[in-house]
Amino acid sequence: MIDPEYEILEQPADAEKTRRLRMVLLDELLGVLEELNLREIQFTPQSIVDKLRMAGVPSPSKISPTKALERIFLTQEKFMSTKVIPLNHATRRKNRWRGAI
Repeated sequence: MIDPEYEILEQPADAEKTRRLRMVLLDELLGVLEELNLREIQFTPQSIVDKLRMAGVPSPSKISPTKALERIFLTQEKFMSTKVIPLNHATRRKNRWRGAI
């Protein structure tokens, strides 16, 4: 039987791995869509639309490469969000620690 504490530690690693794989897929799709955009293709091929959906990018069947690029950027922002400690909070913690010496 797996220790429950060990399972909890495994879940974030799996989530991080999934996030990274999605980011890699999105980067690859960006390259393809940029090429389509440069060629002035009006609609994204269905195979690319399917990959966009698989990567978590909401896409209608007929979408221009330009619109698809915009949607990828929005999706990437969600995956890149991180929790940041406000500077004033970090400073207070540092000062409080110094006062304890």
